[in-house]
Order: sequence, then structure tokens, then C-alpha cells
Amino acid sequence: MPAPTFSRIESVAVRSLRWIMAALVLVSLAAHPAQAEGLQGARILVMSKTAGFRHASIPAGQGALLEIAREEGFTVTFTEDAAQFTDERLGQYDAVVFLNTTGDMLDQAQQASFERYVAAGRGLLGIHAATDTETDGGWPWYNALIGAKFKSHPAIQEARLIPSAPGASEFRFTDEWYDFADASPSRRALVEIDRGSYEGSGATGREPIVWTNEVAGARAFYIGLGHTDESYASPVMRAFIVQGLRYAVGD
Repeated sequence: MPAPTFSRIESVAVRSLRWIMAALVLVSLAAHPAQAEGLQGARILVMSKTAGFRHASIPAGQGALLEIAREEGFTVTFTEDAAQFTDERLGQYDAVVFLNTTGDMLDQAQQASFERYVAAGRGLLGIHAATDTETDGGWPWYNALIGAKFKSHPAIQEARLIPSAPGASEFRFTDEWYDFADASPSRRALVEIDRGSYEGSGATGREPIVWTNEVAGARAFYIGLGHTDESYASPVMRAFIVQGLRYAVGD
């Protein structure tokens, strides 16, 4: 039997995502029944400020979000200006994305504004290095919301991913895979990674790599993929972004 090609693997992954999306819709409707209009007309703020390591793939992520915005009918605003994090300015947006943000990027007043924003019913989509953001211990609310802290990673390589939705098929994906610390007990795994399927992880067994998390009514969606430019060209990653945005908006 010939070895599976990348396109065949990708096709299996996309079919699996249909199951994940269906499960997410049910979760979202149960939690937010009054909001079911999708992303049409939504306003999304994408923050990519870095106060630590800066990912070269940020422009690729921004490009993917622009294309998704055209397809889904929402508007997207990109910023690296922490001054956007005030009650008045955040109030213009239906959800916020942390796209490969790193380090201590918001001051205490900006952090408080973002907490009020999320408490008012808006959500956060965190991509890849969002778990390597505000990890200095000065903003424990954010660390609890995003669901875990970045700990370490080996070299970029292929790994086995296992969706949690019943009937979904496992697939393989190449990216930079994080080990995490201080994981939230309230995380709801959508996709797990098999730590034994690649080399260099400090963990064993299976662990969430795409998840939702809710803390005291505040909600976040996290995607562990997204280190490389190639990640953002993948329909798998784009499907995760779409569903993450729907969850953050409250659809």
C-alpha cells in the first residue's frame, strides 16, 4: 500500500474538523443561546505585540486572518499598540485575538480594561505563543483564562493529533509543539497531541493542544499550532481559526 500523501492526510484532518465544529456549535449554543449569527459583521481586534521572542510567521497569520475575514464577512483590525486596550477602544470589538504575542505586553490599567471587556461577554482567541504571554506572574487572571503557560519546545517536526469529537479521525501535522505548565483544570480538549509521536517533549501521553477554557464566565479558545508560515496556509489551521473566532464572538 502506498504511503499517504500530504494531501490525503490533510483531507482526513479536514473531515475530522467537521466533527469538531459540530461539537463546538453545540457547546457554544448551550452557553450563549442569544448569540448565533456567526461572524458576519463582527469586528475583530488582532493583537501581535511582542515583548519577548518574535515569531516570523506573524505576517502569515495576519494574511490568513484577512482572507478568512473576506470569506466569513467580518472586519479585522491589526495592532501592536497596547494603548488600544482601554474600555472605550476595546468596546468597538466583538472579540480579540492574541496572535503570537509574547512577554509582558500590557500594563496594569490595560490588563484591567481587558478583564472588564471579557467579563462583559466578549471572548479571546489565543494562537500559539499566546501561552508565552504575561507569564511573569503579574497577571494570573490571564494565565488562568488562556489555560496554560508555555514551558519549552523541541525542534519543529510532525506529530500525531487526535480530535476529541466522536467519530473524528486522527491526523498528522508539522509545527512547533509546546510543553505546558500550570494547565487549567477547566480546559476542554478539542484536539490532543500524542507526546510519544515526536522527539524532544518533556511530557508523556496525550495532552490538549487545541482547547476551550472558561473561568468565572470568561471564555477563551486556544490553538497550539501556528509557529510556521506553512501552518497558516493549511485548511486545518484555518478551520481552527474560524471556529475559535466563532467561540470568542459567542456564536
